[in-house]
Amino acid sequence: MEDYVGTRLLFETSNGVITGMLKAVDENVGKLVIEDESGTKDVFVEDIQRLEIVGDSSPDLSVECKSREDKRTGAPIPSIKTDDKSVAKVSRSPSMGYADLKAGTDLTIQSERHKSSQTDTSRTSHENGDNTRSSDKIRVGERGDRHLLETCEENYYGMIKRAFSYFGPLEEEFCSIAARQAYRIFSTYFGSSNLKVEVLVSGDDFFSSIGLILGRLLLHSGKKSSVVYNETALRNARYKQSYLNSGGIISSRPSLEPTIQIYGCGKALISTWPKGNAKGLMYLDTPGFSVEEKETKIGLCFGSIPMYFREFNGIVYFVDIEYPTPLYKEFGLQRPTKGKIHKVK
Repeated sequence: MEDYVGTRLLFETSNGVITGMLKAVDENVGKLVIEDESGTKDVFVEDIQRLEIVGDSSPDLSVECKSREDKRTGAPIPSIKTDDKSVAKVSRSPSMGYADLKAGTDLTIQSERHKSSQTDTSRTSHENGDNTRSSDKIRVGERGDRHLLETCEENYYGMIKRAFSYFGPLEEEFCSIAARQAYRIFSTYFGSSNLKVEVLVSGDDFFSSIGLILGRLLLHSGKKSSVVYNETALRNARYKQSYLNSGGIISSRPSLEPTIQIYGCGKALISTWPKGNAKGLMYLDTPGFSVEEKETKIGLCFGSIPMYFREFNGIVYFVDIEYPTPLYKEFGLQRPTKGKIHKVK
């Protein structure tokens, strides 16, 4: 995809069309940076449904979803695997293919030109119950999956412990997957913000480890960020050290200036932090209660969905953490069949 830096492209995502110049490719998270008249936008490879080169002299190029049954008919459908660290290669020939590993969607090229008026839909935004808004770059999964993944609070944490001790992913892998997916969700809602980002780390558990990894990812992305750490930790000391080695800053108290805050702690420790001047909030452990702040607030659920999410008055996302089928069966749940990330509410 790097060969197309400087090329004007049109992308159709699940929520609209984006047209602009390809400025950069972030292979670490599978993200393309597009520049248009209003500035720069992030387009995740996973979310691309259609793609064409704008203003090219060759025949019109576009990408459309095609079923797996079509793929089995024997028709020549070249595809390229993508993952969190790579993006699809684009061909200028009239026929090219794209395989979406995250959503399991096969994409093939057909001749069709989008009407330029559709580009206005790229500004489409969504609102939650508190009128929080975001351009939704992440595919929203079917609600049917939500009910198959709902469980009680005890089982939610129990599944995580069983994964760490027996089934996998083990704790280090779990934290890495969770942090990268959390970064994607963060970028969807706050990627264009110029505010400083504070990762509030409390406790000595896997949530704080995820928070420290996420802090490092934000640092590498160029975000003005810091980790606020108010205690001595042993379990995640190496994550803390790698963050510092990467040039990260650790402070002992939140800033009084407007910031975006990420709570890298279990929900029981959220209340230990003083009320700040947050203009956006993300919780790695979805609160089981209503949050007073009226700004955009997002809670994450890893591997399954605890029923207490209904008490939270913000946006909730499910993140597939790659639990094996036997683990889901042990807890009477079904393995998710939709995208790696989908919106619960």
